[in-house]
Amino acid sequence: MACLCGAGTRTLGAPLPPQDGASRVVEPLSRADGEQAIQLAVESFLSTPEPFLDWVCGPEHAQGRDADAHTRREGVARSLYTWCWSLCSTEGRCFGVRSADGAQLDAAVFCLPPCAVTRGIVFTPLRFLRTMWRVGVPEIYALHREANRKRYGSGPSTRLDAADKLQTRMHARCAPTPHWYVFLLGVRSGAQRSGLGALLLRTVERMAELDKVPVYLECCGASNRDYYLSRGFTVAAECELPSDGNAPTASAYGMLLLPPSQKAST
Repeated sequence: MACLCGAGTRTLGAPLPPQDGASRVVEPLSRADGEQAIQLAVESFLSTPEPFLDWVCGPEHAQGRDADAHTRREGVARSLYTWCWSLCSTEGRCFGVRSADGAQLDAAVFCLPPCAVTRGIVFTPLRFLRTMWRVGVPEIYALHREANRKRYGSGPSTRLDAADKLQTRMHARCAPTPHWYVFLLGVRSGAQRSGLGALLLRTVERMAELDKVPVYLECCGASNRDYYLSRGFTVAAECELPSDGNAPTASAYGMLLLPPSQKAST
């Protein structure tokens, strides 16, 4: 796994001690953890309503629509989260919390360090091309594949493209200076509401504090927004993901957490 940042990442080579009275240990994830991490992300976002995934999938792949809808929806999620893992495990940092017996991951966070994001653009063009050569593009974008087109239609890819352009502009406006970027935070359904998400966020916050930079992320839906507000984030921007006449709109939020040094000066 690439270690691209400075002071913040050099302290995190070994499992992190419990934080804030928690009894669970956060550990860096390696490339060997990929399948477990991807499966965790898929399960955590399929087990409960998730506004962004609902919007991307649209009514044609709506949860519970028909016997095959769940399988198609899982395919969309797996394509997205496989790419997220490939990107962040190659060019960023990924951390997880295992179950008490160590048999499975209960929670994970995928993130990118300050040097990987410039004004909302993940990498410079040349570095982006190099990374895409290594990790590929999300399968759902590969609409030239006839089987993929027949299975998913053009809706998910079109909506992802619209969201990418909109959120890139929002990202650039909200976080124009170096920052840690949380790509994905997932908690297994049976382990939700146990503080694991907060524990992983605190891990990213500690790295940002050491680097003296903010933490930035995007989320959809009021419940997700309120969760991050409870963790000290502020709403830096809000926008509506557009309707394409098929999928309904969804509210997206750019969330920013300033480091203590910047909070004191504001």
